[in-house]
Amino acid sequence: MAEFTIAFDKYYQEVSIDDAQKGQEFICCNCNQPMIPVQGQEREWHFRHKEVSSNCNHDQWLHKK
Repeated sequence: MAEFTIAFDKYYQEVSIDDAQKGQEFICCNCNQPMIPVQGQEREWHFRHKEVSSNCNHDQWLHKK
């Protein structure tokens, strides 16, 4: 299972990875850092932090949800 499948758009509205479009700006729901959609053909689609974020993890995000 992919980690982050939901992120915020620039208006802080939740966006599913299935609805995300490359080139748009996305923000992590947990740590508010920039994210990018990863929508390849081999792995499950997910959002990834633009830069490594050691203070953010998937479990924190799940507990908030």
